Amino acid sequence: MRILFTALCALFITGVVFGQQDPIRSHAIYSNHMLLNPGATGAGMFDHEINFNYRLQWTDFPSSPKTGTLNYNGNFGRMGLGITLFNDRIVSFDNLGAQLSYAYHIPVSENFNIGAGLTGSLYRWRLRNADDLGLVDITDDAVMQAAEGMNSFDVSFGLYAHGKNLTVGLSALNLIAGELDLGDAVGSRDEITNIERHYQALASYRIKGKDSKVSITPMVLARYEQGAPFQVDATLQLGLADEQIRLGATYRSTDAASIFAGFLFDERFEVAYSYDMHFSDLQRYSNGTHELTLRVGFGKNDMKAQKITVEEDMK
Repeated sequence: MRILFTALCALFITGVVFGQQDPIRSHAIYSNHMLLNPGATGAGMFDHEINFNYRLQWTDFPSSPKTGTLNYNGNFGRMGLGITLFNDRIVSFDNLGAQLSYAYHIPVSENFNIGAGLTGSLYRWRLRNADDLGLVDITDDAVMQAAEGMNSFDVSFGLYAHGKNLTVGLSALNLIAGELDLGDAVGSRDEITNIERHYQALASYRIKGKDSKVSITPMVLARYEQGAPFQVDATLQLGLADEQIRLGATYRSTDAASIFAGFLFDERFEVAYSYDMHFSDLQRYSNGTHELTLRVGFGKNDMKAQKITVEEDMK
């Protein structure tokens, strides 16, 4: 039984968690860059916004991955402050996370800012409902120790240049790249797993005529993690009625694509939905991935229109 549990832990930690330690969310590139780059904290659509995101992956698989995220993103003049809570569950394994983000934005021209930000993250991995895995003896020491959980702390850094139309960002996640001692959980003193660093780059450019209510925004997100395939997401967004309606499509180089639709009501409430599909045989069995975002905003964030000009900064 201990051998079986050791294999399950190894599969979860090395093959699942650290491939997606920071959960993939299709909606982040559209409307919540803070989840991708700490430097984007405070540079959202609104002065203050609350986002709830739920992602249900591979829906036809029993105990398929599920991720719930709740976060706040606030603009306080030059400074941005964000708080994120999430739960990433795969079968009976949980990754609980709490993140605190801070960014400072510097004006470099009348319509352009550069933000530098940090995120501190506290993670807790644990085993829940061990009987779901078919483990006969849930009182086994290895199972009980995994159920108690393992904690980890990490730090991420990001640079985020943003204006009215152009956005460019670079971020490095999990800079501490600490270790998790799995010895107690799997019954071996030699089971040490490293938390891998993640590197991300994003860019977008909004194209809109002077008097037009239609916009087109191409976006690119690139991810690299040691030991995992290099991934590029190419996205095209169409904005209608001054972007009160947003439609989009994404191609993911790791054999997937998604379609997106977002609707803004009363200039402060947004509902967005996306459907991800795979090009491999996985699609035949998984029935795709569904993702939903609810967002409420307060106060129009005109940081991109440069609330603090360079001349004012020099006074």
